[in-house]
Amino acid sequence: MKLVESNSRKPKNIPKYPTVGEMLKYIKDNKIPMSAEIVIEHVNDNYLWRNHWNYYECGNGTSFDGPEIMLPIHNGFGSIENKKYFALWMHY
Repeated sequence: MKLVESNSRKPKNIPKYPTVGEMLKYIKDNKIPMSAEIVIEHVNDNYLWRNHWNYYECGNGTSFDGPEIMLPIHNGFGSIENKKYFALWMHY
């Protein structure tokens, strides 16, 4: 995958995105049950294009519906609803 960066940010201002290691440490430290469902906040394309979010283009960058795009978790993760869900937050 290739990271596509916003032209409006200087390289030193690009955020550090959470890692799998940080996520697993959070799960362990907060005793999130292994049966907790993983959910992700819905992101409208408007956030990606209008707000110039960074994104990854997968494969050759084309599919029937346009480029295949994967978003990094822009705003961290945590548990919600008394640890029933593990959430990945996208909005700034």
